[in-house]
Amino acid sequence: MLVTFFLVCITWVFFRARSLDGAWTLLHDMLDLRGASLLYVRQFTFVSLITAAVLALHFYLREKTLEEAWRKLPVWSQGLMLGLMLLGIVLNIAGADHAFIYFQF
Repeated sequence: MLVTFFLVCITWVFFRARSLDGAWTLLHDMLDLRGASLLYVRQFTFVSLITAAVLALHFYLREKTLEEAWRKLPVWSQGLMLGLMLLGIVLNIAGADHAFIYFQF
């Protein structure tokens, strides 16, 4: 499963790059561990925390359904989460062209 994920991440570079040279440069930067990094320390920390939270949630929900876990949350917590999701959706779609990827070729 990890190999498949790795290969999918690599192939997405070719879909999103503006040119073949740009794709090769991005792949080189992604795989170069000698110092050049795509993420700064602050961004890396943020991504690592989000990844850890998602993994913790995954292991917490292994023996439960999402509906069971949702029902156990206090109402104020449910409202806060729904509000944050709605805010994220609004901020993400405001003012930008988000054409489906296959229409961008």
